[in-house]
Amino acid sequence: MTIPSTAAERLFGKPSPDLFEWLIQQMPVLPQARRGKTAAKARTPFLPTVPRADSLKR
Repeated sequence: MTIPSTAAERLFGKPSPDLFEWLIQQMPVLPQARRGKTAAKARTPFLPTVPRADSLKR
């Protein structure tokens, strides 16, 4: 089984370089991510309840 070649490889007679490897070599080293602020504590919203009908009877 032969490895398929591109039209450029057949035209120029040599294999084309790996694009992904070239891109990795061109990229600068990325800086570290900033540390975020501490997450706010989740607060349960206070919802007043409606009194039950039997508690209103006196």
